[in-house]
Amino acid sequence: MAKGTRVGRGTAPRLLVEAAHELFSTQGYRATTTQQIAAKAGVTESLIFRYFNSKADLFVASVLKPFVKVLDETAARWSDAAVLTDEQQIRDYVSGLVECLADHRQATLALFEVVASRDSGPDTAVIRDAFVRLFERITPSTAAFVTDPRHRRMDPDLAARMGFLIISAVSALLPSTYRRADDAPSRDRIVEELTQFFLHGVRPPG
Repeated sequence: MAKGTRVGRGTAPRLLVEAAHELFSTQGYRATTTQQIAAKAGVTESLIFRYFNSKADLFVASVLKPFVKVLDETAARWSDAAVLTDEQQIRDYVSGLVECLADHRQATLALFEVVASRDSGPDTAVIRDAFVRLFERITPSTAAFVTDPRHRRMDPDLAARMGFLIISAVSALLPSTYRRADDAPSRDRIVEELTQFFLHGVRPPG
């Protein structure tokens, strides 16, 4: 959107989130400025601080929001897990997260760049705190699953984090491990392989 374009009443937050998501995905957090975001959204820079307080808060709203949605939806479905088999539960979580991560691959890499950095500034602290809170959304559902007497007992907090990070790393980095994009496996195959890995480990079923 051209700078100075008048936007509809109440649309500024959405436009800022969309512009921020695109710029953070293509440029990373550090290289993206609030001036660039405002210009792309077609609003004044002051509106960023009216709606989001800081650049870090806007990063959380634009980059982490898709993950929050997936984890909340998964937790809601798992609350009725009595109607799902173990394999259905795992596939449900894996497929939702793989799809989200594949659709937002560059944003995922931008997120990892921030949370894995050595920077201890206030912006990084805000983003890391939001990242930690992601896992607090899924841990209760993970706890119900891993403490089931039929399953090998695991630490629910650790299981939630390991599961998310394994799926995230595979989704974000797997395409880069192939010389040609056409050689990379499809989303369906990735979901199936990850599901069976979490369900059976390296042992064959049965």
